[in-house]
Amino acid sequence: MMNDLALKSLAECRGTKNGVSLDTNVMKLICDGNSNLANALTCRLNLHDVKVMVNSKSIEEMEKLGYGQDVVYHHLSKYFSHVELMEITRDMLLTVSELRQKCPTLHSGDDEILAFTIMTNSVLITCDKGLLVAAKIQKVQSVNPNVIHTVYEIPNLNRMMVAN
Repeated sequence: MMNDLALKSLAECRGTKNGVSLDTNVMKLICDGNSNLANALTCRLNLHDVKVMVNSKSIEEMEKLGYGQDVVYHHLSKYFSHVELMEITRDMLLTVSELRQKCPTLHSGDDEILAFTIMTNSVLITCDKGLLVAAKIQKVQSVNPNVIHTVYEIPNLNRMMVAN
């Protein structure tokens, strides 16, 4: 379970381009010490003041890999100034079966992460090709960190800025 002090309610983020949502594979690379990836994301996508959302499913998957919530938060906070840990809600879980029907590349876990990204209206950052295909099918803006060395721009990035 997520630490209640670190949680933000879905009502606080629904309906606006709210920031970016990290998939488990990106978090693992960063927690494994891949500072080049974190720095590239921050610089190439201009994420300096953008909210970085980490969902409870990704935390659960990271814990299975031996990374506790506190460790994940510590590593991400080194590179991103605004990290929020958020629960996957009942509403999000209700959309999972519909997503699986529309997106055959989704598997368990990715379906919840995609539902979270859709419901928070955020940009998905993932290296998972199947999840990227599903995001495209659902018209969810996504970024594959493996290709950010090319010219890559998120339109209307200023709308994702965290208010001071």
